[in-house]
Amino acid sequence: MTLVDTDKESSVIEGGLVWLQDSENVFVKGTILESLDDGQKVKVQPENSKETLTINTEDLQRRNPPKFDNCDDMASLTYLNEPSVVYNLQQRYQNDSIYTYSGLFLV
Repeated sequence: MTLVDTDKESSVIEGGLVWLQDSENVFVKGTILESLDDGQKVKVQPENSKETLTINTEDLQRRNPPKFDNCDDMASLTYLNEPSVVYNLQQRYQNDSIYTYSGLFLV
């Protein structure tokens, strides 16, 4: 999955919200700082670290805007990928909102 701007085929969306794989937390939130190598790599700032990382765009997954946090119907998520689903379920469980839907189905 590449994170390219639809207007410019080779540019990555700077400021884009992404999920990064992490050995300790499985996934962590990150923000794209800049595009490198014609959009093949990006410099990303993880939320749990002060260090920036250079990562291939293929290793990133898009993250939903904060307005979708704790969403009761996951079918309304813009990006329905593994880290987004797990994060949403974790947030709802922590808030004691255990009933979560994906369209017509109760998760």
